[in-house]
Amino acid sequence: MTRVHLGIVTTLGFFSIGMFAVGDDLACVGDTSMEQCPAPSLNEHVVEMDASWHTLALLDDGTLVAWGRNDDGQTDVIEGSNFNSVDVGYRHSVALDVSGVLHAWGFNDRGQCDGNGTSGVVQIGAARLHTIALLKNGALLGWGDGSYGQFDVPQSIDIATISAAPRHTIAILSDGSLAAWGWNNDGQCDVPAGNDYIAIAGGKHHSVALKSDGTIVAWGANLYGQLDAPIGDGFISLSCGRYHTVALHEDGHVEAWGRNNQGQLDLPPIEDATVAVAGKYHSVVEIPTTSACEGDLTDDGTVNVADILNLIEQWGACNACSGDLDSNGNVNIVDLLIVIGAWGPCAP
Repeated sequence: MTRVHLGIVTTLGFFSIGMFAVGDDLACVGDTSMEQCPAPSLNEHVVEMDASWHTLALLDDGTLVAWGRNDDGQTDVIEGSNFNSVDVGYRHSVALDVSGVLHAWGFNDRGQCDGNGTSGVVQIGAARLHTIALLKNGALLGWGDGSYGQFDVPQSIDIATISAAPRHTIAILSDGSLAAWGWNNDGQCDVPAGNDYIAIAGGKHHSVALKSDGTIVAWGANLYGQLDAPIGDGFISLSCGRYHTVALHEDGHVEAWGRNNQGQLDLPPIEDATVAVAGKYHSVVEIPTTSACEGDLTDDGTVNVADILNLIEQWGACNACSGDLDSNGNVNIVDLLIVIGAWGPCAP
């Protein structure tokens, strides 16, 4: 899971002649065939989000919002304001409420939603065609396609954190070490040694883990460069798509590696991101918004087309120009996204 905050979300996927669609709080570059974008206006803070072909977000008022592929009702979110965690599979969604009850909806051909209503849950996970849940008593339950051994928990382990990959499961144990089980055709379950792991994620053929010193380790298949993780410390979160991974650094920049057949690694030059999430074949990066009037370059009390035209006139390298809203010495796509995110009348 990845914690996020209110801002502009930039979605990068299959590029279509360089065009991008824009929602109130979402700038989407690339394929919109699954209606991944534009997103609805997110007027509340987002505290957690996950993505596949669709996106499910938990807002700070405890409600849910979802958009994208919806052929099985996976974006038809449950009403209520008592949720505290979310996750998604390829065509289903899961959410955990504050009382520890699991909610699941969407595609259910393998029974991946049959855990709906289960109580005593402390963590949830979803991937491809299955769902897992960690209970208060330490037991792990699973529903859906377990044909690859995703539910075959090794004996005598004490699970602290779980993560569902498409065909395998990864866990951080209570002593900080790792365990994994399920499909292991490429060694994706052959976990590295050590007891200082704090986050985990998995793709179809690879797995990644974040250590307490902010370094990343990766193992499994490397056909598309899935194991070419960045060297260095300071990383604070990571997320896997099918064949790629994105990781967020504490300084706000995002690294992405692995398969790039649909432009999922072609992130814009962002220096102040607060979340980075990998969908199946795309990447989602959150950029914090500025105050409403910082996009009002023409000082007319509203952010509109005139401000975009003003920004375009300043495009490129500059020194202390008004259009350089992120103060990086260039007027570029990031500044354009800030203007779009502040669209409308300025706050009084």
